[in-house]
Amino acid sequence: MNNLENVIKQLKELPKVVSSLAVNVLTDDEISIYQNRLEQGKYADGKDFPDYAPLTVQLKRLNGGFISQSGKIALKDTGEFYDSMKLRKEKDFAEITSDNEKAGKLVEAYGDEIFDVNDEEATEMAEQKEVEIAKEIEKFLFQ
Repeated sequence: MNNLENVIKQLKELPKVVSSLAVNVLTDDEISIYQNRLEQGKYADGKDFPDYAPLTVQLKRLNGGFISQSGKIALKDTGEFYDSMKLRKEKDFAEITSDNEKAGKLVEAYGDEIFDVNDEEATEMAEQKEVEIAKEIEKFLFQ
């Protein structure tokens, strides 16, 4: 098979593998896009987290701790939970996880949706890795 035939064959296969090629280049650095939304006190679907209780706000002001500008819970308090977030990659998708001891309690309180990434964030993550994804596609086409 000549080079052109091989490239044509690979082009036909590209739709089947493009997701995995994109996932390959993602790193934990892209989690900050997701965390920016959390800091606003919002779920991936745009719904708000509950407001901080007035006492909680007072305690955070006295003792330190993160208070979102919106006044909504942001799951950041000391930052340990945010620092523990990692990107777990599978073949065709990646998900955000945490091994922090508080993660289970946060999921119980706010649902496992706290780890969801919305379409806009996924697009922004891919755009940040546009050059790397293009290189992966090029390698795939011309292997």
